[in-house]
Amino acid sequence: MGAEVKKISVIAGHSSCYAVTENNATIKPDSNITLGVTQWENEESLGNITEEPVYWFWKDPDRPIEVKRRALGRSMEFNIPKKLCGSFTYLIESSTSGILNENSVKDDFYINGYTKKQIVTSEWRSEAEGSDIRQSPIKYGDFLYLWLNTEGLNGDTITVEVYNRRGLRSDPLITSKSDVRVVDGEALYTIGDTTNWMGKVSSWWDEQEFYINVKDSNGNLVLDGNGDEAHARYLRILYEEATDKVHVSANITPTKIYQAEVNAIRYDPCKFEKITATVPKVTDGQKGSEDITIFAEGQALENPRTSTQQITRSVLFDFNDSSINPVAEEVANNVLGFLLDNVGTQIKMRGYACAIGSVEINQELSQLRSDAVKDFFVQGGLEAGRIISLGLGELNSESPDNISRKNDPEYINSRRVDITFDFKSHGANPLIFEIIAPSTPENTSLTIDGFNTDDCYRENNKHENKITIISPDTQTIEGSGSSLSFQVHSTVSKLNPAPLQYIWPKWNLLNTATKDKIDSAAIYKGHVNTCRYYSNKSLETFIIKAYPDIKWKFALEIEMDISNARSTNMPVAGGSYADTFESNRQDGLVRYRIGQQSKIPIKIGLKLEAKWDSDTSERNLSEDFKRKIEPFAQTVSKGVNVLQSAVNVAIGIAKSSAIPVTMNILYPKFVSSLNWYLKRDDTSKKIVTAGDITFQFDPIIGAEARVDLIAAAILVGSAGNPAVAKLASKARDGLDSLGTGLKFDLVFVGKLKFAMETVKFDTLNGFSGSGKTTIEGEFGVEVEFVLTIGLGGSQSPVTEPIVNFEAALKGEGYFGGELVVDSDENGIFTQPTLKFSGIKITGKITTTVGFWDLPSFEFAEVVTDPESLVLDKNYIN
Repeated sequence: MGAEVKKISVIAGHSSCYAVTENNATIKPDSNITLGVTQWENEESLGNITEEPVYWFWKDPDRPIEVKRRALGRSMEFNIPKKLCGSFTYLIESSTSGILNENSVKDDFYINGYTKKQIVTSEWRSEAEGSDIRQSPIKYGDFLYLWLNTEGLNGDTITVEVYNRRGLRSDPLITSKSDVRVVDGEALYTIGDTTNWMGKVSSWWDEQEFYINVKDSNGNLVLDGNGDEAHARYLRILYEEATDKVHVSANITPTKIYQAEVNAIRYDPCKFEKITATVPKVTDGQKGSEDITIFAEGQALENPRTSTQQITRSVLFDFNDSSINPVAEEVANNVLGFLLDNVGTQIKMRGYACAIGSVEINQELSQLRSDAVKDFFVQGGLEAGRIISLGLGELNSESPDNISRKNDPEYINSRRVDITFDFKSHGANPLIFEIIAPSTPENTSLTIDGFNTDDCYRENNKHENKITIISPDTQTIEGSGSSLSFQVHSTVSKLNPAPLQYIWPKWNLLNTATKDKIDSAAIYKGHVNTCRYYSNKSLETFIIKAYPDIKWKFALEIEMDISNARSTNMPVAGGSYADTFESNRQDGLVRYRIGQQSKIPIKIGLKLEAKWDSDTSERNLSEDFKRKIEPFAQTVSKGVNVLQSAVNVAIGIAKSSAIPVTMNILYPKFVSSLNWYLKRDDTSKKIVTAGDITFQFDPIIGAEARVDLIAAAILVGSAGNPAVAKLASKARDGLDSLGTGLKFDLVFVGKLKFAMETVKFDTLNGFSGSGKTTIEGEFGVEVEFVLTIGLGGSQSPVTEPIVNFEAALKGEGYFGGELVVDSDENGIFTQPTLKFSGIKITGKITTTVGFWDLPSFEFAEVVTDPESLVLDKNYIN
């Protein structure tokens, strides 16, 4: 059994070292140090092993994909030239068997060289491997390569600044290229944007000259051997444009001619970048939709957590070849992109060969393959110290050594490098997304940007390009690809008789009785799982909470249940004027009692109303009642008397006209309403409970004059032809005696209204005063015609007719205006509006037979459409 190396150390040449520790050394350029095996596994039981050959493995600086092997007893000399000095670190390993495996070295040893940073040579080229073109001018838009040969910068990144030479004046900076990598002491950068340089050159010279400065990763200038900071002097460009196209500038340092850049494209193969929900939205009564972002890459997640699992990916090679073919390059690039985003992960390379050929050749070939992948990763930006490269020889060593079987799957699969690394699976609390939805299903959709699980890192139960939604009733909705449409609904039922449990829309108060969650939302659980985000397939990625679209309104109405009506020019207390005189008598009795008892009837109306399903479902939970309010009785009573005096004055004026008229003052009616509902906050996109409080007097004061047109015709007729007037009066009295009534009134109405929106609120931003005040006045005319007929009863006043028939016709129209006092970003303003309600005619015919109400007939016709004219705002300075 061969001996195994346990520890490597520097055993000679310590003076050539700047620093030496147990596992690494930083050495001077071109100076030799000697490495040796200083400890063996089970050394006491192995006896004399000083003559045991030791094979040494390290990355050859001049041949990036070759590992050199030497049998030099127990030591090896090692040196690093200036060109390869820098931050790049070399891994040294050894074995007594000539086969490097995981147990060959228990403690790896790392070496890097240090020397003064310097630019040795700099060239402008038209091809990657071409010659210097500084003697031949080019044109703006031509494609360029900048090549640098350096010392002390191997493995570093540098910044290249391009300057235009101006002679006596200061030279302007034209462009800056950062993160240029130095590999094997060289940097090669493509420059495709010289077209943009032309606009930054203000000189009138026919030919411009350009040079560069180089800065290291710390921002310090890197000089040449003469101490000069200017390099690549001078690139000459004619003041002509070869093309106006701009190409991307890129670092292609690891590239050889006709090869694609190793790290031109970064792959992160199992991930998503953004989740967007498209939800319904109603704007100004019009249905539409809006896009809401649930998640965007870079967003902070709540309670992020990881768990570790080991991942192995394989790169296959061609027969008897250690170069990375295009298929292998794609796999390696995928892994590289992931590892670059997961800093700190250790990587092990295990190279293998098939059983065709000698064991020694296959051992070396397996190491070459492993180091080829390692070099690919290092050139792509991974630190060499993170990678352990092992060649493990033949994988299918028990298979026949038969060249004719080289294309058998068993042999193809044996020509590979296994890349093993620890994968940190991602987890976090689910993303919460809130929407407002009706009780009936409504369409919603999800779009996942950058969603790709084609190269999932899981060994088993791999992630899929699939979106899964689990509804509240446990129904599963699935869709393949990057989008999914599905339906959501809230928990409030369309048939809910009294949805008081949703009185505060985000809560379901009934749930508190059953100790369930108070949240009123219907819960939809979503799964979009990838290696990068939310890798655990059993846990939700997001939760959609569908809240009811219920809207509540609470209204309070207060009005005085009295009338100041008084009639004139109706000389006969009975007959045609009986109804009017009886109404006046009742109103007078109420006013008398107010004066005697100091009590006034106040009508209070309470209204609680809920609407949902886009206002198509509603419940009225109102309760109207009357009550007496003692504290204000005296004051209101005096107010009634004052208003009655005003009515008396108006009646005195109307009396001179000889027209039968009833005058009345309309008392103030106070209305206050509180509206609350759910809405999406414009800034945070969260669902909040919002609402407003308004105060209104409708009217604050008003007046009404009612003219009995039939009575007026009788009076006017009596002046012109008394016989005709007498006949008309008897005809009307005769109809009354037969149980038939005829009413034909003309009503003039004037009102003054006042409304103020005082408070708006939501649970996220609190309260705010809107300050909008509206003063509105209107004057209108109504014409009412009513015919009533009662049949089948006796003449007794206490006996109801068997058949009652009523036909009513009403026409109305109003003129008015309003004045709004409000504010905007320009200050406080007033804005008047002129209004015309249009002319509307309504009619209704009802018939009752005994206790049965037959179907009624109603109609409404708009003769003239309503119009309004909004005038300009007038700002108050």
